[in-house]
Amino acid sequence: MPTSTRTNREPSPLHALALRRWAFACLSSGRSEAEFGDRAVLGDIVPTTWRLFLAAERCAAALARCPGGLLRDLPRFAQELLSATARAELQRILVARSQLQVLSHLARETGCRPILLRGGASLTLDDRSFDLDDLDLVLPPREVARFAAALDAAGYRPLVGSGSHRHLDVRAAPGSLDIEIHVSKDREQGLPHGAALENVRSLPGAPGLARLSALEHAWNILAHVTVDHIYRRGQIRDVLLLADAIAECSPDESAALARRAAEHPAAGVMDAQLAMARAINDAKPPIDAFETVALTNYVVRLRAKGMVHLPGNLPVTASNLVFAILGGPIERRGFWTRETSIPMEPSRFAFIAWVQRRFPALGRRWLLFFRLLRLPVALALAVPLVVAARRALGRAGLAPRIG
Repeated sequence: MPTSTRTNREPSPLHALALRRWAFACLSSGRSEAEFGDRAVLGDIVPTTWRLFLAAERCAAALARCPGGLLRDLPRFAQELLSATARAELQRILVARSQLQVLSHLARETGCRPILLRGGASLTLDDRSFDLDDLDLVLPPREVARFAAALDAAGYRPLVGSGSHRHLDVRAAPGSLDIEIHVSKDREQGLPHGAALENVRSLPGAPGLARLSALEHAWNILAHVTVDHIYRRGQIRDVLLLADAIAECSPDESAALARRAAEHPAAGVMDAQLAMARAINDAKPPIDAFETVALTNYVVRLRAKGMVHLPGNLPVTASNLVFAILGGPIERRGFWTRETSIPMEPSRFAFIAWVQRRFPALGRRWLLFFRLLRLPVALALAVPLVVAARRALGRAGLAPRIG
């Protein structure tokens, strides 16, 4: 058999974890590779592992902004790959900025006031923008349908069946980032409501658009990445985003954020995420409380590639189930809540959607029945991933559980 070349060797989740440690050292204290304990490992990391790491951590643009001396000793291919990925991240940011003008126009036209959440709230700050997969908006319930209709009329197409119990179907348009319109009903898992929707700030350069107050912005990020999306706990991009949000808070707001986190059922996880973000702001390498989550995420991303051809949301459900199995009661309860919650908009299947409209109670039960039917399939897909993740965690000397 032919010998594998450096460029096509299988990516190593363990080497990706070494890259994570190196990245945190560069992004926090500014230490050079020469001071980093795993420098020898860095020289042996192949391009496929770099791609795995950069896709999972979404921090290429941030690394590219590090002082040049920190990156010059990297292999040439790594420098080129890092630069190319950073350009792709920056391109998505530029696309999102252009969309702000469309959203601003629609906001003024409809009389609505969409609030940009998380990374979208930093889009107008040139030196503090973060990679984006989509744009998240939140509006009061009375404005949601009006603004969604305006987006549809402007050329955005609802991706039927992509919604959840917390947001409408994703709105998509060619050459644009997807838009998720969240509905603010309560403070469940950090979604702003009530007074938090009134105490907002205008988004600079985008009339009609707003962002949350410093405290609510930080809380929304914290809850989103620790509770809503377990696999993103400790993700480098999100640690940097949270650090930026905390830096905007006054001492009183920082204290209120800590108190709110301490009262949450996921207090331990939230406190660890806050500690990592504060360390970044203090220019100190953070104590990485989420290496188990990161390594599991690398394994899942690597091995779940074979599931992309599967129908519906099965790949996402199976991947989320891995973290629920490896987690504790909070993680499992969150998974069960998501899987048994009925989306806000009708099913993508015409007959079920008809039943939902004509007989709402029966439609909800029917849709729930079909959603539950996929769980045994998702479990069968998840078990091999769990085995692979535990094997990798054992080799890394990490606990075989998250949470």
